[in-house]
Amino acid sequence: SLGVTSFDVYPNPTSENINVSFTTEEDDAVLVNVIGANGQLVESIATRNFAGQANQLVIDAKKMVTGVYTIQLIGDKTTSIRRVVVQ
Repeated sequence: SLGVTSFDVYPNPTSENINVSFTTEEDDAVLVNVIGANGQLVESIATRNFAGQANQLVIDAKKMVTGVYTIQLIGDKTTSIRRVVVQ
């Protein structure tokens, strides 16, 4: 699992907020990137994650254009992605 025990992005599709929740196996500095359909970085959130603790971030989707976005979770030993539709 590369250090990530859970990684959820919801609701999907959304028009209000994107909720990002994740848990890692080890303490980790985590970067959450929101990437648009054109590959452009929309938002980048740096956060710390403590082993086994659920972290939750809320991203405001109301200001985002309609489309498919990639949510990237990048840690020391981890890269995971989820896709979310903003409508």
